[in-house]
Amino acid sequence: MKNCYLANIMYKDFSGILDEVLGRITPTPEERRFISKIVSEVITALESLKSDYKIDYKVEIVGSYAKDTWLSGEAD
Repeated sequence: MKNCYLANIMYKDFSGILDEVLGRITPTPEERRFISKIVSEVITALESLKSDYKIDYKVEIVGSYAKDTWLSGEAD
C-alpha cells in the first residue's frame, strides 16, 4: 500500500513537471499565427520571383515548422 501511495505522489509530481515543460515549449496560438503569416509572405514572394527571373523551382516548407515539432521561440 505504501508503494502505491509513493507511486501516486511521484506520478503527480512528474505530471506537473511535464505540464510545466509543455507550457514553456509549446508555441502559443499568437506565435503560430505570426510565424504562419511570415511563412505565407515568404512563399508568396518566392513564387512571384519565378516569373521575374524565369527560373523554375519548387518552394517547400521543411524542418520542424513543417512537421509541427518546433519549439516556442525557436521557429526555423
